Amino acid sequence: MNKIPAEELDLLTFFECEPKLRDEDVPWVYNDAAYEFSLNEISLS
Repeated sequence: MNKIPAEELDLLTFFECEPKLRDEDVPWVYNDAAYEFSLNEISLS
């Protein structure tokens, strides 16, 4: 699978929202995050 390089600002600008952390009690450096966006019947993660 090909990867698309993206910086944090690119993701924030594209999704227009902050990411949801997988584990709230784990520092962001060691955590995973997901960007989720929904509009009408379209959902993108």
